[in-house]
Amino acid sequence: MKGWQFTKTHEPLKLVEKENPKAEKVHVVIKTGAVGLCHSDVGTMEDEGWMSLMNAPVIMAHENAGIIIEVGEGVTDFKEEDRVAICPTGPSGLAHGYAYDGGFGHRCRHDFLPCTLQQRQGGKGHENCTDRHWRALP
Repeated sequence: MKGWQFTKTHEPLKLVEKENPKAEKVHVVIKTGAVGLCHSDVGTMEDEGWMSLMNAPVIMAHENAGIIIEVGEGVTDFKEEDRVAICPTGPSGLAHGYAYDGGFGHRCRHDFLPCTLQQRQGGKGHENCTDRHWRALP
């Protein structure tokens, strides 16, 4: 797959070719259909303060949607060909587009783990979490 990879602050994104991601346990792979450009994506490009969240080099973008093309073991509520939007927040330092490749690629792997009650009740980045980081689209 091709994707736009972040390497470090003050450097342009690089178009890279990588192996297609695989759906590991409790993960799915989506074919990217839409991606948002977040202030954190832009901030990371210009402000070293964001580097503590990044696992560079990484394909950025955590606000994305698409079609599930592969389902890993343990995913029961979604199937291949489902259209989904991904919750852009996640545990600090563990979110897609930061800790592992995100939506600025043709395909991306996402976890299907639920937010815990503790995360929803005050965990940084979980203020708007629902039970799952996924939402089906019509």
